[in-house]
Amino acid sequence: MYDYMRACNVGRENATALTCGNRHISFLKFFADIDNCAKALDSYGVKAGDVVSAIMLASPEAVILLYAINKIGAVSCFLSPSSPEDTIRGQLSLLKSKLVVTHDIFQKIVLFAAEDSGVETVICVSLAAYLPVPASILARLKFQAPKGTERLISWKRFLENGMSTVLPLPTVSGDEDAVIEFTGGTTGEPKGVVISNTAANAVAFAYKTSTDTMDFQTGQRFLDILPPFLAYGIFFGAHMPLCVGLENILCPDPSPEKLPGLLVKYRPNHFSGGPLHMNQMISDKKMQKSD
Repeated sequence: MYDYMRACNVGRENATALTCGNRHISFLKFFADIDNCAKALDSYGVKAGDVVSAIMLASPEAVILLYAINKIGAVSCFLSPSSPEDTIRGQLSLLKSKLVVTHDIFQKIVLFAAEDSGVETVICVSLAAYLPVPASILARLKFQAPKGTERLISWKRFLENGMSTVLPLPTVSGDEDAVIEFTGGTTGEPKGVVISNTAANAVAFAYKTSTDTMDFQTGQRFLDILPPFLAYGIFFGAHMPLCVGLENILCPDPSPEKLPGLLVKYRPNHFSGGPLHMNQMISDKKMQKSD
């Protein structure tokens, strides 16, 4: 996945890769952030074939983590924060994940689920940086790290621990596992589905070559409101836009009522969403007045 995405963006280092809130990340910085994250993962003992779990929303750190895990030959698994804590604990135990990355709004759930699961370290990413100043301050105060929790560290500290690490460069083939996604569990217990690099890249390639129907143009904007714990959110929402040359606008809050305001603010050329998002867009008065 990483190699294909990188190859699709040769010569586009100064173009914007990711946007979230008022923060814009160029491909040059994006690639550097992936390398730094990959080094940090290695410093915590993550090797090729290991599974790194995450409970995250659509955010720059989630996309950076996805590609960093892939770059070192490990496997990513994004779990749903809405699952019962016992279910999350069981999934973490099954995956044998020693490392879990999450947002501050989910840290208490994850810390509880991590008990007796084999998880050694929980890395916490704050969403406050992507909020307006008043909301950002309130978020930092509301979601402070619980005291006396040794296994919880910040994203900043996680990256710092890998600064002196030599970047591992294993050979990752298309047939190797890239991502594990759990099903919704509507017919029983959620089941882990393994997706290879080739399968993930095939989705991006299909859209990249469907010029007659999709008409993606390099440099256009794509708004991604789907979380990465949905397969659609990873492969269509995160991987595909970057591979076809789009600026990916990440929206951590997937609530349908947020979509109209985001469309008016960012004016994307394309966006992802589900039926509830479409209904909200059609019925919203702002959208009816917008061109």
